[in-house]
Amino acid sequence: AQRDLYPMGHTLLPVHSVDDLAEHRLKVFQPALACVDSNFHPYATPIAETRPLLSYPSRNDRPRLTLLTPTVNPQQTFGGIATAMKLFSALLAELGDDFDARIVVTDADIEPQAYATLSGYTPVPYAASLDTERAALVDANEREGGRLNVRANDIFFATAWWTAEFALAMERERARYFGGERPFIYLIQDDEPNFYGRGAKSSLAEATYHHGDQTIAIVNSEELFSVMTQKFRFRDAYYVPYELNERIGERLTNVAREPTMLVYGRETVARNAFELICAALVIWQQRDPIRASRWNIIFLGEDFQDSLLYPVQNATVGGKARLDDYADHLSRALVGVSLMISPHPSYPPLEMAEAGLATITNAFAGKDLRRRFDNIVSPARLDPASLADLIEDTVARMEPFVGAIVARQRPSAPPADAMRRFDPKTVAGELRRAAASPLYATGETSRSISASTCEIY
Repeated sequence: AQRDLYPMGHTLLPVHSVDDLAEHRLKVFQPALACVDSNFHPYATPIAETRPLLSYPSRNDRPRLTLLTPTVNPQQTFGGIATAMKLFSALLAELGDDFDARIVVTDADIEPQAYATLSGYTPVPYAASLDTERAALVDANEREGGRLNVRANDIFFATAWWTAEFALAMERERARYFGGERPFIYLIQDDEPNFYGRGAKSSLAEATYHHGDQTIAIVNSEELFSVMTQKFRFRDAYYVPYELNERIGERLTNVAREPTMLVYGRETVARNAFELICAALVIWQQRDPIRASRWNIIFLGEDFQDSLLYPVQNATVGGKARLDDYADHLSRALVGVSLMISPHPSYPPLEMAEAGLATITNAFAGKDLRRRFDNIVSPARLDPASLADLIEDTVARMEPFVGAIVARQRPSAPPADAMRRFDPKTVAGELRRAAASPLYATGETSRSISASTCEIY
């Protein structure tokens, strides 16, 4: 370029080769077809999960599977996120060199330990780039001023309702840029509208289940699969059967059992009914004080102030235990209490039962874990008095086994269609076919695209 022919020569970018064009494009081009407002408006504060993700059209057309997950930090990785990472890795193994990989973290800064654990992924900022990485790890917790590269052949993998919102929004913007349509994978791990009272959050969560033509649903557990496929229609749906965490299974040992009760007690998670469990323990201890005085109670799953347990006696807060410590607790305890007020069975009661604990958990519509293990019992009514009765009976029944070895139990699988069991090879085949489907460039006509996330909020 001849700078002397242009009155503002300092604004010209020199081009010495074709490669310079791609670099300069990042500095001067902003997409007009996509959302541009990254502000989080005051009225949306109660639904902070939905802070907008902005997109940027990538010129890399290699297919890519993008996992959208709230966190990858080890201390924040509960069972559900661990399941998502496991399934994501299984799909990538099947896809091989045909697909690139990307993990986008939406709700927590990525900590050094997570970067070390995911050392095979290149750390990439939340910003428009040349997008050449074969495996990228993006910290998108801080949104201000950034954008997420979107390829013509990006397929998104959602892990919770708000990441499903992002997946749907990114697919809408991908279609604006490149045309055609692509499905997204939705790992459904609970009936999430039930997490909230009726309102904006519950409505937004349920709305994500009503994109059936776009959704490849992978549902965690046979019980939840049955419930969700009866309520909603999906393009394809598969279930992930319960299996004991391999590391926990390897570390279970045959040691003398102790008069210990394990309680899955997450004080901040309403569906785990922390208050109900504590009320029942108080009733039991007051009604059977001599026997209760011989038993220790350990609350696992979340750290909280032990003052919240008063007046429960002989109770300690173990917090979120490392898997090795958790396996040791499972090997030594005799009784477990874990409630989940939802159709998802959740891991703790199944882990307790398989480790040999007499386990108290609740039934729910579409869920009765007594079908899986003979050593699971459930109250007829979910109130403190009924739960206290069951705790009293269970402790009395298990006390003779103090000092004894109690064997690990074998689970029974509930009825399910074997053809609907998650198979990475089958789903990978669907993704390959989707990535090979037409875009505008092949002559496909445009279609109307609904509003993107930022236009809603």
